[in-house]
Amino acid sequence: MLAGTSKATPGNKIYPYLLRKLAIVRANQVWALDTTYIPMARGAWRDNVFVERVWRSAKYERIYLRAYDSVTDARADIAEYFNWYNTQRPHSSLDRITSQQTYLNLLAKLAQAA
Repeated sequence: MLAGTSKATPGNKIYPYLLRKLAIVRANQVWALDTTYIPMARGAWRDNVFVERVWRSAKYERIYLRAYDSVTDARADIAEYFNWYNTQRPHSSLDRITSQQTYLNLLAKLAQAA
């Protein structure tokens, strides 16, 4: 795990927070960007593609279609989505079966091989 990633590095420019005194009063007045990166043990760029793809699906199939009343509501709804995504949603890249069934099939094959 990376430690101290929010600490300023000597010599690097520190940019001011431009929204500090801004009253945000209308839609699309300000925007935010999600630049989530999840490092993988081997660090290959293609490993993160799968993580980015699942979050793209979550955003377009669920998150962007709702306006949550609270962080608690968002967490519960997103957890519900991922449960559905894994247990009920067929995936074209998995021959139209669910992620859970693919995993269970793999476990069965591993048990037979042991």
